[in-house]
Amino acid sequence: SKTTQYGAFLSLGPDVFDAELFRMKPVDVANCDPQQRLLLEVGFEACAAGGLDSLQDADVGTFTGLMNSDAIALAPDAHDLNAYVMMGNGYSAAGARLSYAFALRGPCLVLDTACSSSLIACHTGRRSLQHDECALALVAAPNLMLLAGYQHLGTAIMGMNSATGRCHTMDDRADGFVRGEGGGAMLLSHHDPSTLDAAPTETFGSAATHNGRSASFTALNGLSQQRLLKAALRDGGATSESVAFLEQHGTGTPLGDPIEVSGAAAVLASPTSSLAVGGVKANCGHAEAAAGVSGLVKANQVLQRKASPTNAALRRLNPEVRAVRGLEVFIPADGDPIPPRLF
Repeated sequence: SKTTQYGAFLSLGPDVFDAELFRMKPVDVANCDPQQRLLLEVGFEACAAGGLDSLQDADVGTFTGLMNSDAIALAPDAHDLNAYVMMGNGYSAAGARLSYAFALRGPCLVLDTACSSSLIACHTGRRSLQHDECALALVAAPNLMLLAGYQHLGTAIMGMNSATGRCHTMDDRADGFVRGEGGGAMLLSHHDPSTLDAAPTETFGSAATHNGRSASFTALNGLSQQRLLKAALRDGGATSESVAFLEQHGTGTPLGDPIEVSGAAAVLASPTSSLAVGGVKANCGHAEAAAGVSGLVKANQVLQRKASPTNAALRRLNPEVRAVRGLEVFIPADGDPIPPRLF
């Protein structure tokens, strides 16, 4: 019971929604998964930054990460079903909602790879850009907790949830994660040095791999982490010395965090400059499908500001994390400048 009583919730509930802005009828909104509403809101913010009017009827793809859908369990019984319920729920409808609302004509995909969903959506969007399937890629993901059911109880039964209700990322108090709500979106463009000051976020490299066999079905594999990082560097034509900041998955588990940090240190650490490591889950909890895009938004801000915020709630390093700090990995305090690798 201790591990199921906590959650990191958005301050505004899913009922707060500007239906008129998105030209949705009241009956449509009432039968629509609130996660679709959240998708529209964060998607609008990302598109507005890139010039919403210029995107309409343009070759813009949508790549949505989605892991949970509590609203389906709340849908009416068969005798109360209507067309709006069918259109307002389901994974495919979520991605299509973005393309429809903003009149985007590029590829439209929804991906579920659990907690990496929005990162894989980003990777897939990059590949679509590289193959000229679209000129811009809108990557987005929502996560709302509407029921204390399967997902909430399941992670507790598996021993993943924190009894303190916090993600103590890299801290010696780490005891699991707290499930969190959230949503985010980014408008991506293919790397072009002439557009570095444009609104869309420039992406230089990405990779997608799997752990393969590890200690357990959910355990990290350090060697697989290293292979992934090396593949992303190759794809971006980058060297390990060029990476100044790493936003880690950082769920706040006593074994997972050290494996992740040590794997990163083995690939990215440099004898001449330090690698800064952060984890946004300590601030807002584990947003599951939206966790990846949350980290991307933070990493983008870090690079723009050339400084990293401190890792929230970090008081004393997990001894296993401390053991790899000799490989020139450091955990920023508030406002610490990022090592001058990229700048």
